Amino acid sequence: KVSALGPHDPQKKMVLPGRWLIILLCGLSLCTVHALAAGAAPLKGYGLSPIGFPSDFSRLQQFFRNIGQLGTPSEPAGGIGPEGRDAPEGSFGFKGTGWAESGGGGGGTDKNGEGGATAEVSGGVLEVVYANTAWRDSESTSGQVPSVMHLVQSECSVRPRHPRCHVSVEFGWRSGSQLLLSVPSNPVNNWSNEQAADLYIEAVVEYVTKYASREPLFVFLGNENNFYFQENATDYKNWIQVYNRAYAAAKAANPNCTIGPTFNFESMSGNGVLNGWRATQWGALTAHDFSRVDVLGLTSYPMFNFTAADQYPPNYFESLFQQLSCCTNAPLDANGLFPLALTETGWPQKQLSSTVFPWAESTEDASTYVQRLFASSPFAHEKVALVQWLFLNSMSPSGVEDSMEYKEFGSIAMQDEAGNPYPSLALWQGA
Repeated sequence: KVSALGPHDPQKKMVLPGRWLIILLCGLSLCTVHALAAGAAPLKGYGLSPIGFPSDFSRLQQFFRNIGQLGTPSEPAGGIGPEGRDAPEGSFGFKGTGWAESGGGGGGTDKNGEGGATAEVSGGVLEVVYANTAWRDSESTSGQVPSVMHLVQSECSVRPRHPRCHVSVEFGWRSGSQLLLSVPSNPVNNWSNEQAADLYIEAVVEYVTKYASREPLFVFLGNENNFYFQENATDYKNWIQVYNRAYAAAKAANPNCTIGPTFNFESMSGNGVLNGWRATQWGALTAHDFSRVDVLGLTSYPMFNFTAADQYPPNYFESLFQQLSCCTNAPLDANGLFPLALTETGWPQKQLSSTVFPWAESTEDASTYVQRLFASSPFAHEKVALVQWLFLNSMSPSGVEDSMEYKEFGSIAMQDEAGNPYPSLALWQGA
């Protein structure tokens, strides 16, 4: 039971060998920052999860081919293929790759973009690559854009006229409960460290400036930040100041970039009763000046609140919008909604161990969740910019079978360990 296991903290998802990233299938008509285009469908994606991961990443190319086959052809038949060769007739173009380094403040994530320019590609859509990474490669390189971000941008822009993919990134500053804020000039490891704050902002500005020509350009500052609010509300106030400075500086350098924070919805709203999350953390949300939030990032795992997916209500996020309405300056629309980005979500497809959780783990529940999610209020009113299932392929148990991350999250995928699709995949693609 959960009481014996202790509450789950998404910030403590395992650091996978290699990295995690998100590949997103991005429609031609994207949402704007505060007003989604009428009829716009949310962007959809998955975490980097080749068959055999997290211990084996040898099948990356197969993973990318699979992603391409799940999407719309990016080039007409006979067009240019992955390496500049003519693609086989009727094939799908492989449009990019990327990595998410450890220390990004959470698990594999995923992402995409929420607002911004349209991406016209002959014959179909572009994928978006989400690099969920720490804000630096090492303490000695603080202030420099992490190499993974350059890697992903390079992979996505090798064909300037028809880029392989779009990119969104996260400048994470926590790994579990460990802060990543000490710098060579100042060893203080919290947000009172002014030198760290300056270098953090410097890296964000460098990134949005260097890649200003790449649109849409999406940047998330921190991940599941409400957990830090819970741990240290005093220093969280310092973080909000740094966030505001980073937002202003990035927008001054590149007004077209899209920026926002991320939170875990179940923990922040107290809707995680099956995981011991009953107290709310709304202060993490209401501390923000929403004139400096373009899109609100959320991770959401409703199995922490419901024993079965058919209990998921259409107004699941109502408490969030109530808080935005009563206690923030968020510019809500006529329906009382604000643009969301579900950067991680899903429901387990099957039980992976002898550990019995209080929520159902079945393909039926995963399928039901997909259907109910897309029927919920924010989706119905086109206020969800993106939604990302945690994995495409299920985790391999090799080397991680005893970890709580594997037991809880390993089957939150659209395909099993061998790459066979679960029934929910067709529902997901058709939503």
